[in-house]
Amino acid sequence: FSDKRSEYKEKVTDTLSSEETERMQREQTAAMIRMAEFMTADKHVGDAAVQAEVDAAYQSICQMWTPNAVAFKNLGQMYVDDPRFTATYDQIAPGLAEYYRDAMDAYADTRLS
Repeated sequence: FSDKRSEYKEKVTDTLSSEETERMQREQTAAMIRMAEFMTADKHVGDAAVQAEVDAAYQSICQMWTPNAVAFKNLGQMYVDDPRFTATYDQIAPGLAEYYRDAMDAYADTRLS
């Protein structure tokens, strides 16, 4: 999976200008903050607003790769299992990586299965 992630990162970064990369990073940070707000407001991961945020993330991912339900769930699990991802998400709010994973699981179960 690590090799796939490296290939994906290279594919993305090789095709984007520095301005586009910076824009994507800002958008990702904003999305993480919105999800943290949902989490701290105790919104269930199946809530329509949470799922709309996950859908936006899925659509963004689909610009480079179209994951099926299993792959999307595995991506969410990687956010929890890989300490680098967990640290990035949990820097925004403790527990955010797990909340994202759970929301991605719910999305995969209802939208991708």
